[in-house]
Amino acid sequence: GLSFQQGIQKNALQGIPSISPRGLRTTVAAAPEGTLVAKEMNERIYSFNKIVIDTVYDIICFLYPVTGGKRDFARFYVLETVARVPYFAYLSVMHLRETFGERDPKLGERMRTHYAEADNELHHLLIMESLGGNSSF
Repeated sequence: GLSFQQGIQKNALQGIPSISPRGLRTTVAAAPEGTLVAKEMNERIYSFNKIVIDTVYDIICFLYPVTGGKRDFARFYVLETVARVPYFAYLSVMHLRETFGERDPKLGERMRTHYAEADNELHHLLIMESLGGNSSF
């Protein structure tokens, strides 16, 4: 099998947080020679992000509890809508950087990847709309 480092190099996207087998919060960054290496994430930033995400999720769970009924589709619809936000934010920043003149060749590939992720979330929303998820707000 692959070692942890080889798994990061093969599977991870640059800048996406992950948890290592030892429990360290890491991000993947490009090394000068173009290989990916793990870097430790700032604990305060990680903790703040976790609190914000957990709070939003708990609010959604309170407003849209799982009951086994049609309202579950509305819950999933709301969760998928919220799941699109980070991709839009990241893409917006990347477009802004490009507008200000940054022409890193890797930037275009990351933009395509995150656009594909946002598009994937859109397809989830379309499925939920077809099941009536957007009519139960």
